[in-house]
Amino acid sequence: MNVLFICDEYPPGKNGGIGTMVQLLARELVKNGHCAFVSGLYEFSYGQKDYEEDFGVKVWRLRFGLNFKEDSFLLKIYRRIPNWLKRNLNGQAAFKKYINFIEDLIEQKRIDIIEIPDWNTFAVNIGFMPIWPSFRVPLVVKSHGSYTYFQNELNEPIKPILNLIDKNLFSRADAVISVSQYTAIKNKELFGIEKEIKVLYNSVQIQEHVHCENRLKQTVIFTGSLVRKKGIFQLLKAWNIVNAKLPDSELIVLGKGKVKQLKKIIGNTALNSVKFMGHVNRDQLFERLSQATLAVFPSYSETFGLMCVEAMSVGCPVIYTKKSCGPEIVDDGLNGYLVDPDNVGEIADAIIKLICDSELQKNFSENGIETVRVKFNISESVFQHIEYYSDIISKFKKTLSDNAN
Repeated sequence: MNVLFICDEYPPGKNGGIGTMVQLLARELVKNGHCAFVSGLYEFSYGQKDYEEDFGVKVWRLRFGLNFKEDSFLLKIYRRIPNWLKRNLNGQAAFKKYINFIEDLIEQKRIDIIEIPDWNTFAVNIGFMPIWPSFRVPLVVKSHGSYTYFQNELNEPIKPILNLIDKNLFSRADAVISVSQYTAIKNKELFGIEKEIKVLYNSVQIQEHVHCENRLKQTVIFTGSLVRKKGIFQLLKAWNIVNAKLPDSELIVLGKGKVKQLKKIIGNTALNSVKFMGHVNRDQLFERLSQATLAVFPSYSETFGLMCVEAMSVGCPVIYTKKSCGPEIVDDGLNGYLVDPDNVGEIADAIIKLICDSELQKNFSENGIETVRVKFNISESVFQHIEYYSDIISKFKKTLSDNAN
């Protein structure tokens, strides 16, 4: 099977959960004898090679916008100009060229199916309506969380043009995958999707030789973007309570964001116990998680929660959110705790209880590892994807045949 992934954040450049999951799944497909291709539209500032091979995955990065150096003054100006002006620079021309490139790939590489995420940075930034044409192969939309989805979850204003982009993409889809049941239900409500939405959880590589003991004492990890929807503001409020009870405790915050603003939330007494480490690579992330007492993610909105599953995979006890897909990942009291991000006291109590109970840490650690092995194992997930892709390809071909007759 030849699978083409549309992705504009493929590692090792700046990426989020979508880029990570595309890379894991694509590599796993290659490992199992299939062919995986990745293409995306990137700003020049993203860097990285225009073409490379990653463990057998063939990756193309086409460009849009103007070629400014990262952090240059001109790039800052470019990002501030109106979308209509960006359109007239080279946005529509770049997208047209990109569609032609995809159609050539389909022919030259004998592509069987295309997977595209419902979040596309190009579509959000460029400010015009990208129209995805009909291809001779099925286009599957995988819902990692669209602009409309997250704005609705946070009860934030929704820009009509971006909402229309999301609606049109789901309407165009030949099939839809969701990374959680919660997100599937919400998408049906938001976009009036009538077709079946297949739930295929994101998954991770199983870690070998995980040690559940000898962890650093009273060390808590948060990883993720430092924005409101991730619950970092509420966590820092809760940390003031934790530090008052356990003054030797330490909170390590991994991720990019406005640290100066966040520090205002922390009391003077607790300030020295919080370390903002910025963005770290995946090796450093897993090293931190494998050493920490626990990891906490009191998010307001998620579609899956890759960071929580990554922590569980290395035996790090977790505290996750009661909202959105949290209960699909964590069985409260068995392999972690679930907390309400609006309840600062509940967050603090969960952290304190877990720090102070080594037996509970051990139970959460062992049960978390087993949960990942059974439910979120990329070695198993790849076969679920292959089976679903095969089904969609067969149905698509039948539809084409019926229409021809």
